[in-house]
Amino acid sequence: MYLLKSLQGFRDKGITPYAIGIQNEPENSDPTYPTCKFTPTQEANVGKALRFSMDNNGFGSTKIIAYDHNWSNSGQFPVQVLQQATPQFAGAAFHCYAGNVGQQSDFQNAFPSKEVYFTECTGLFTTDWWSNIKWWMDNL
Repeated sequence: MYLLKSLQGFRDKGITPYAIGIQNEPENSDPTYPTCKFTPTQEANVGKALRFSMDNNGFGSTKIIAYDHNWSNSGQFPVQVLQQATPQFAGAAFHCYAGNVGQQSDFQNAFPSKEVYFTECTGLFTTDWWSNIKWWMDNL
């Protein structure tokens, strides 16, 4: 499995990864750059197989993080993943590009003992420098 081989490659260089995500932006299908669309069931199944392989190859303490996509669907996609594979995932990761930070509560309410990560937010939202800074301060 490619993801396990990635972890082994890091370990071979003296690095033990803290966590690994299965697919960045699993709902993104953009023909202008490489993407890979996953369903919640596909991500859950990969998580189950990966956790088994990790546990049997010295990566039992490395966490698996679900979703890694926008706030706007935080009450659906990552919830469905964890409903199918709760013990395999430490939590879910979120991006800022759609929705708002308050929507993370949908995931947190469904899985209050799971971890929440904020892993991506970049770019400008307006052409006005001050409006950009204000957005970042208000939302992040």
